[in-house]
Amino acid sequence: MVKKYKHLFFDLDRTLWDFETNSKITLQTIYKNRKLNQFFSSYDDFFEKYHSNNVKMWSDYKLGKITKNELKVQRFAITLQDEGVNNMKLAEQIAEDYVVLSPEQTTLFPYAIESLEYLYKKYKLHIITNGFVEVQYKKLHNTKLESFFDRVITSEEAKASKPKSKN
Repeated sequence: MVKKYKHLFFDLDRTLWDFETNSKITLQTIYKNRKLNQFFSSYDDFFEKYHSNNVKMWSDYKLGKITKNELKVQRFAITLQDEGVNNMKLAEQIAEDYVVLSPEQTTLFPYAIESLEYLYKKYKLHIITNGFVEVQYKKLHNTKLESFFDRVITSEEAKASKPKSKN
């Protein structure tokens, strides 16, 4: 018996939307605009410290150890603290910059649009994502991907991180 699929599910970040490229562009803009070179020896130094802190904090967030707001701000606060800068206001400004600037980036993986154009004619397409609601919908809109998808499901709206077992 041949099983015919009717629905296909995609993640947005790192599947269609090139998270690494878009994040680096965003962080470079923030580094320049916020004059972070006064605290870090280089952008690469800043990025390396931020990336390490961000990975750990996302893990804590997915495990329910920290809240969304703690993740958004603390990943930058800790990165600044790594350089001896205790400036919560600056960390909050950087966090806000990131949420505003990141979804404005539009780099997709090669052939993302062409693949979706092909699949859209044959299947109902959906997004399942752990990304923040206020960011993911903007990414879809700014990259002109939203029209391909019947449904967007965020972990925030579903109140569960993916993957999450039923237990």
